Amino acid sequence: MEVPDPVAENPIDPDLKLVTYRVAIREGGQDEFDFLLDHLPDFTVAQDVQKVLYGLAESTDVANLNVLLDLTIESDSPIRSQDAIYVYRGVGDTNVGRRAQFDWLQARYDDIKAFYGTWFPEQVQEIVQGFLETGNTQEDIDEMQAFLDEHVADLGAAVTTIEQGIDRMGVNLNWMEENFEAVLGWLEDETGVVASTTTTTTTTTTTTLISNSTSNTTVPPPGGGGGDDGAESTSARLLWTVLSVVVALLLL
Repeated sequence: MEVPDPVAENPIDPDLKLVTYRVAIREGGQDEFDFLLDHLPDFTVAQDVQKVLYGLAESTDVANLNVLLDLTIESDSPIRSQDAIYVYRGVGDTNVGRRAQFDWLQARYDDIKAFYGTWFPEQVQEIVQGFLETGNTQEDIDEMQAFLDEHVADLGAAVTTIEQGIDRMGVNLNWMEENFEAVLGWLEDETGVVASTTTTTTTTTTTTLISNSTSNTTVPPPGGGGGDDGAESTSARLLWTVLSVVVALLLL
């Protein structure tokens, strides 16, 4: 059976391409990732390229994310330099990607700096944004502060972004310390589920709600998605998440 051209004869509705690519990569395996990456050069429409890159960024395999990130600083790459920003934003918007991308920046710092030259500070802002928005532990704050202290001479305009981000991480930490347990207690009282909390390698606190049945739901931490940097915004994001989980549990 002849396989149709995945680009010219793409059967996916244009309005559904982004979500389809994202779900396929997040829920799929190595074959799906390799297939989409191999066909990246075949996409010539800017919007389609963006959707493919955002889709690839959904991989939960750190090795695949490193492959994708490495391609952004290679001269002979299917990812154009002007499109690298979509990789950084996409990877930085996922739980696994935030940490992986910051680790990549530190591991390949000299290579990234050499590749971007005078544009380096602007790219650093994009690379660390996801980590800055969601970091909520003292370890996260200390690590980012150490990064800033070590490289402050190179970072130019990114210094202000990182300093503001560290302040936001402090807000996240304070919120967690002052309110998180209370919210979990309220959730347990209202829903009758038992909550167990663990700190994941993505530098955020993950709460798994285990009901009396076999179902479970994961509540992501506050801070994701950008927006207002204040404590009220952070609280609102987590409360919105908690309320969403309550509704989901009641519908089970």
